[in-house]
Amino acid sequence: MYASGDIERPAADADVYHRLVEASSDILVRGGLDGRILYVSPACRLLGYEPEELIGQSSAGLLHPEDLARFQATTSVLTAGVIDPRADRVHRYRAKNGDWVWLEGNPQVLRDSAGRPVEIINAFRNVTERKRVEAELAAAQTERQAQRDLFENAFHHAPIGKALVGLKGGFLKLNRAFCEIVGYPEAELLRLDFQAITHPADLDADLGHLARLVAGEIPSYQMDKRYIRKDGTIVWVGLSVSQVYDAAGRAKHFVAQVQDLTARREAEDRYRLLADASTDIVLKVDMDDVIQYISPSVRRYGHEPEEMLGRRGAEFIHQDDLKRVLATVGEVAAGRTIEASRDRSLRMRTREGYVWMEASSTLVRDDAGVPVALVSQMRDVTERRAAYAALAEAEAKFRLMAENATDMIVTTNLEGVVTFAAPSSRAITGYDSSELIGRRPMELTHPDDAAEVLRVFTNVAQGRPGEAVRWRVWHKHEARWVWLESNPSLLHGDRAPEAQMFLDVIRDVTAQVAQEAALAAATIAAEAAAAAKAEFLANMSHEIRTPLTAILGFTGLLAAREDLDEVSRGHVGKVAGAGQALLSIVNDVLDFSKLEAGHYEIKLRPASPVQVAHDALLMFAPQAEAKGLALEFQADEGVPEVLALDPDRLRQILLNLVGNAIKFTEQGLVRLRLRYDTGLERLHVAVQDSGAGLTPQQQAGLFQRFAQVDASSTRRHGGTGLGLAICKGLTEAMGGQIGVTGAPGHGSTFAFFITAPQATAAEGTPAAAGSALTLEGVRVLVVDDNPMNRELARAVLETVGAEVTEAGDGEQALQAARSRPYDVILLDIRMPVLDGPATLRRLRAEPGPNMSIPVLAFSADADLVRHAQEDGFDDIVRKPMNAVGLIQAIARWTQWDPVSDAGAMDAEPE
Repeated sequence: MYASGDIERPAADADVYHRLVEASSDILVRGGLDGRILYVSPACRLLGYEPEELIGQSSAGLLHPEDLARFQATTSVLTAGVIDPRADRVHRYRAKNGDWVWLEGNPQVLRDSAGRPVEIINAFRNVTERKRVEAELAAAQTERQAQRDLFENAFHHAPIGKALVGLKGGFLKLNRAFCEIVGYPEAELLRLDFQAITHPADLDADLGHLARLVAGEIPSYQMDKRYIRKDGTIVWVGLSVSQVYDAAGRAKHFVAQVQDLTARREAEDRYRLLADASTDIVLKVDMDDVIQYISPSVRRYGHEPEEMLGRRGAEFIHQDDLKRVLATVGEVAAGRTIEASRDRSLRMRTREGYVWMEASSTLVRDDAGVPVALVSQMRDVTERRAAYAALAEAEAKFRLMAENATDMIVTTNLEGVVTFAAPSSRAITGYDSSELIGRRPMELTHPDDAAEVLRVFTNVAQGRPGEAVRWRVWHKHEARWVWLESNPSLLHGDRAPEAQMFLDVIRDVTAQVAQEAALAAATIAAEAAAAAKAEFLANMSHEIRTPLTAILGFTGLLAAREDLDEVSRGHVGKVAGAGQALLSIVNDVLDFSKLEAGHYEIKLRPASPVQVAHDALLMFAPQAEAKGLALEFQADEGVPEVLALDPDRLRQILLNLVGNAIKFTEQGLVRLRLRYDTGLERLHVAVQDSGAGLTPQQQAGLFQRFAQVDASSTRRHGGTGLGLAICKGLTEAMGGQIGVTGAPGHGSTFAFFITAPQATAAEGTPAAAGSALTLEGVRVLVVDDNPMNRELARAVLETVGAEVTEAGDGEQALQAARSRPYDVILLDIRMPVLDGPATLRRLRAEPGPNMSIPVLAFSADADLVRHAQEDGFDDIVRKPMNAVGLIQAIARWTQWDPVSDAGAMDAEPE
C-alpha cells in the first residue's frame, strides 16, 4: 500500500487513467530510486525512442553531462522530502538521432505506507523552443550592448573631431580629437555653444547653412570655417553637419565633424608653387570661362600669363575643336564622370600657330557645394600625335592583306573597343567591318563564354603567355551561335615600349566543335554501353550460376549413391559433364569481361611455381591416358623454389594451354617446361604438343576474343573461343607476354613469361582437409530466395549431421535469428525484399542470440562476392558450390581445429 492520498479505484477507472497517460503530449516517466526507467509513455517518441527502448535504461545516461550533477542534486533533495520551488528542473536529454532536447520536469516522489520513497514520477514537457527564444533574446541584448559600446568607442577614439550639438547650439558630447583641434578642455566646452568659438567672419555663413538644414532644404552641409582657440590663435577646419531625429521623427540634436585643414591650406600654397613650376599648363577658369589663373609654362607658346587673365579660354581653342571641348566641359560642370576612352585632345593657339594638347579637368565647388571653377591640366601631345600618324601609315600597309584574309583579323584598343575588323567578318559572323568597329566584342559574346574570354585577354594584358580560347557569337543573319577560336596577343609601338592594342586572328570552328561534341557523345554512349554490358554480365552470372548450383550439386549427390545402376550413373555423369562445360563457358565470358574492364585482380603471394605447374599437368592425366598421350614435365635447374606470383592465375593459364594441347593432339606427347631468368626476374613457361600444328594464318588469329582454330561448322571441339584471349590478358596483367610457334604437321609450342620476383616461403601451410568431416549437431540457417539452392544445401549438410533451418529472404532470416540461436548462417547476397548485406547489417545491429555468429556469403555474382568482406561477411561460399567446399567452409567456423583455409576471402572457387 502507498501513503495517504492513494485511493483504490475500479479497474475501469485505471484503464481510463492509463489511456490518458498514453495520450498525453508530456513524457510521463516512472523511475526507480536507482535511476532506472520503469515506465515511459508513448510521448517519448518525441526523442525518437520507442518506449521499450528506454524501459530498463538509466535516465542519467540520457542527460547532458553538464546537467547531470544538477539533476542528481535536485533528485536527492526531492527524495529527502524537501521541495524547492526555485529549483531549476530544465535539463537537456539526448534524442536518438544525437540532438539535445530541453525538457522541463515536474518530479513527484511516490512513498509507501511507511512514508518511504519507492518511486519517482515525473512529467516532462518539451521547452526546447522556449530555450531557443531565451537564447536569441540574450544574444540580441548582448548585440545591442555591443553596438552601443562600439558607437561609444568609435565616437571617442575617432581620428577626426566629433561633437553632438543641441538644437540651440550648446555642446552635448565631444570627443578628444575635437577638444584638441579647438584647444579647449571638454568640461569647459560643455558650458559653451558653437557660436562662442566660431570666427565672427564665418558665423553668418554657418548659421545660414544651419537654418537651411533645420528647414529640411538640405540633408547636411559642409564648409570650411575658422575656430578661435582658447589661446587666441585661429585654426581652419573642414566642418560637416547633419541632424539626428528620434523614432517619432522629431529633431534631437546635430552631429558635427571637424577636420583640421591647417595642413591642407599649407599644401595649397605648395601646390600653387608646383603649378607655377610645372612644364604642363595649369589653367583655372570660372563658370563663365573667364581665366582666373594660368601657370607660367604658357610662356613656351608665346603668351604671358598676365595678358591671359580675365580673357575667355575659348579664344585660345581651334574652332574645329571648340564644340567638342565645350560639351566635355559641360559634362564635368554637371558632375558627370568622363570615360577614360573619351578623346580629350584639342588644338591650342600659339603665337606661331597651333599645338595639340590633351586636357584633364576637375570641378571646384564652394563651401555650399556650388560649382565655382574648373581647373585643367594640359599636356603637349604634338609629338605623340605625329607618332600616331606614322603608326596609321604603317597600318595602311598591312590593311590590304588583312582585308583579303579568310580568317577574321581584329584589333581592339586596351579598353576592348574594336579599331579594325577584316571584311571576312561578314562571312563568319554576318556583321560588316563597319558594324564591328567602335563596338566591344563582349557585346556579341555568349553570356556563358564571356568570363573565359575576359580572363584570357586580362592575362595577355598583364604579360602572361597567350592561350587559345573558344567562344560563341550570334550570327547576325543565320540566327545561330557560331563557335570562334583565337589566340590574342599584344601589339607594341616602334617608339613606345608600352602596349598599344590587342591583335586577334579569329577562325570559325563551328564544324570542329560539332565533331568534337559528336565524338564526346559517342564516348559517353560507349561508356554507357560498357556499363550496361557489365551489369548484364553480372546479372547473367547470377542467373546462370544459380541453376548450375542445383544441377552440379544434385548430380554430385546422385553420383555418390551406391544404389545407382551403371546406366543411370552414366547419365548422371553426362549431366555433370555438361554442367561443368556450361560453367566453364560462363567463367570464360566473365573472366574476359573483367579483363576488358580492367577489374581483374592479381594477388601475389609466395608460391612454388614447380608445384603449381606439376599439379596442373597431373589434372589432365586421365584425359591423356584415355587418348594414349604421354605427359612430360621439365623444370630447369635454376627455377627457384618460391616466387612471388598469383598461383591461381598461373594455374588458370596452364589449365587452358595444357587442355588445348591435349584436345588438339591425337598421338604423341604434351610437354610442360619451366625456366627462370634471374636478371629480369621472369618465369618462362612453354607448353609443347605433337599435334597437327598451325598455319601462319591460324597463328595470327589466336589470342583474339572468340577466335578458334577449329572454327568450321563441323568442328569437333567446343569452347567459347575466349580461352587464349584470357590467357593473353592474364599474362599481360602479370607483367608478361604470350606467343605461339609451330608449323603444320610439326606440333605447336605455346610459350609465355610473367614477372615473378624471388620470395621466401610463407610461414605455416594450410592443413589438409580431413577425409571424413562431420558437422554433428551444428545448427545452420540457410538463407536463399531459390528453393533448389536451399534444398541442395540441406541435402549436403544433413548428410554430415548438421541441423538446417531455411529462410527465403532477409526478413524471414531476421525473424528466424530472433527466435533461436544458430552456429553459422549461410546468407545469399542477392535477394528480393531485403538483400544479404542489408540483412547482415541489421543482424549485427539488433541485440539477439545471433548478433555475433559467423555469417558466410553465398552467391554466384562475382562482383558482389568481391566486395563481401567490405560488407562484413566472415567467409564466402561460391555458387555453383560443391559439397566438400560447403562442408569445409561450415566446419572452419564451427570447429576448434581449423580444417583448411581453402574458402578464405581471397580464394577462388574450386
